[in-house]
Amino acid sequence: MIKLNVKRTGMLLTAISAIIYGISPIYAKISYSNGSNGIMLTFLRNLIPLPILFLMVKKKGLSVSISGKQHIQLFILALLTSSTTATLYSSYPYIPVGTATVLHFTYPTLVMLGSVLFLSEKFSRRKIAALLISIVGIAMFFQGGLGSFFGFFSALLSGVLFALYFLYVDKSGMKTMYPFLYSFYVCFYGSLIMLVYSFVSKDLTFSLNIKAWIYSAGIALSTSIFALTFLQMGIGKIGPSMAAILSMLEPITGVIFGVLILKESFSLLTLVGCVCILSAIFILRKE
Repeated sequence: MIKLNVKRTGMLLTAISAIIYGISPIYAKISYSNGSNGIMLTFLRNLIPLPILFLMVKKKGLSVSISGKQHIQLFILALLTSSTTATLYSSYPYIPVGTATVLHFTYPTLVMLGSVLFLSEKFSRRKIAALLISIVGIAMFFQGGLGSFFGFFSALLSGVLFALYFLYVDKSGMKTMYPFLYSFYVCFYGSLIMLVYSFVSKDLTFSLNIKAWIYSAGIALSTSIFALTFLQMGIGKIGPSMAAILSMLEPITGVIFGVLILKESFSLLTLVGCVCILSAIFILRKE
């Protein structure tokens, strides 16, 4: 019974994380139209939550002191998650969001393969069925057209990097660290990484209007305090491969909020895709 409750909690946390991540591209596009860009938004997403995460750790009565090995592991995780965000966000101006979603969501397949190869995880029939159905569902979001090679490559690379993030959270043992301490260091190193990168890319700009600042802050607080933390907790409770498939709630959320907020179209194929993904999640629930 306890094991079942842990699994349900892990699935719920991962699902909430996916929903939050699914909303963020909608507000990212609004932020872009008001002067921001993918690199700037990734930097702010890591920087803005730091004081709040620090206070939450101290309120728990914990020290922020960690070992040298943990610093290295958290730096690697920050590099992976920041690179994932930056490459995905940077693809939006060049290719359709639906195309970027399809390319990004190669990561559940990569996570499951990596779990078998590197984490000694076994494929079950239910996981294989859920994966195949979800792949069909994701394909329904494809809007056609690859746009520029840069956009195509960026979106695909974001999927590869996110798969590595899932696997390394599990492999490194960071899934057991106090969630807000984990998020604090991932955001801390992530902000430093993006700051250094911005000196090369010249993409860091503070000439944003008030609307861009508000949306950037909203994305930062929701993704880095809640989504990132819940995903780490979810991976710790249900494993990387199941968490990766549950994360496919993200494009469904993006479609729903895209229709409600950006007035985007909703096709029959998109509806079929949503049904496929929800079916895959229902299959996993019985795993």
